[in-house]
Amino acid sequence: MEKLLMTPGPTNIPNDVFNKMSLNIHHRTDEFDEIYKNVNIKLKRLFGCKNDLALLLSSGTGGLEASVVNLFSKGDKLLVLNCGVFGKRFADIARIYGVDVHEKIVEWGKGVIEDELRQELEKEKYKAVYATYSETSTGVKNDIKKLGQVVKNYDSLFIVDIVSALGCVEFNADEFSVDAAIAGSQKGLMCPPGLSIISLSDSAWDAIYNSTIPKFYFDLKKYKDLNMPYTPGTSLILGLDESLNIIEHNGIDNIIKRHKRHSDIVKYGCKLMGLKEFPDSRFNSEILTALYVPEGLSAKEIIKEMSKQGIVIAGGQGKLKGKIIRIGHMGYVKDEYIIKTMKGLGTSLNTIGYKNDTDNIVKQIENMLEAQK
Repeated sequence: MEKLLMTPGPTNIPNDVFNKMSLNIHHRTDEFDEIYKNVNIKLKRLFGCKNDLALLLSSGTGGLEASVVNLFSKGDKLLVLNCGVFGKRFADIARIYGVDVHEKIVEWGKGVIEDELRQELEKEKYKAVYATYSETSTGVKNDIKKLGQVVKNYDSLFIVDIVSALGCVEFNADEFSVDAAIAGSQKGLMCPPGLSIISLSDSAWDAIYNSTIPKFYFDLKKYKDLNMPYTPGTSLILGLDESLNIIEHNGIDNIIKRHKRHSDIVKYGCKLMGLKEFPDSRFNSEILTALYVPEGLSAKEIIKEMSKQGIVIAGGQGKLKGKIIRIGHMGYVKDEYIIKTMKGLGTSLNTIGYKNDTDNIVKQIENMLEAQK
């Protein structure tokens, strides 16, 4: 049975992307050089940045580590806005390399308010501030544009994890005052895992040339001016080329609206089923829906029942393991995927004893989707 990936990543991949990945092209050829340059041009439009980007053969975590080893020296002060698993991850990586990490720990399920950030920056001078745009462990989205406006007034670099946000919600690195943005291939970019992509401002490049932390593979100076210092992820870059064509053909504004539409409908359908969302509604992400597991039920059992129907969703991470389930609606998602997922969720809940009127709820969802086309 073919699986429908409704997780916070990896996500579904269009057949055209798979087909493009199957091309047999060597990376040290003029043909691939041209593809690589075109991918960079399209990425710059999507990121909203003027400088070339670095494409690394790694997961998003590799991109996070690359940003640490390139932007800092031992003893530099870093403020991490920690809203969940991935905020904590960045802090953990930075500490390993001797960075002086200060964490603003936010209650899970909530995001960062500008005044809270401003208060932290009034207390101490930081080399950089880190934030996660969409924290998939909790279903929270931070207002990166507003946070960037605060950071730029304190002469600090602003580093943002956009792994699950790029291609799903509004983002413009230069307009949002983001100095380093780290993305991954396996979410809104509709590719398999394996690529991390980093945009860097002029200020970030200044920091890179002054960094004294040792690095080799992740030395971003080697990647400058579209250089490919080591064997790149050739097939992944080919797939990314095609996915970027799809994004540009559909229009990023339309894609952002579609994510909002699907998010609203999934959240509404879950409410009709009597399920309670985990995040504070002020910080809800359009990228996924995080739900408390009803009392007396098992997250593992819900996930197992949905898998029997060919639908993959995710459980909680860290201290939320077993307490929430997470439904992703990012990247390559069609209306029929939303319908199938909500029907599968309602049916699974009924099977394990949590009764709901699945047929009526799904009918309402179908009508909403049709009305909003």
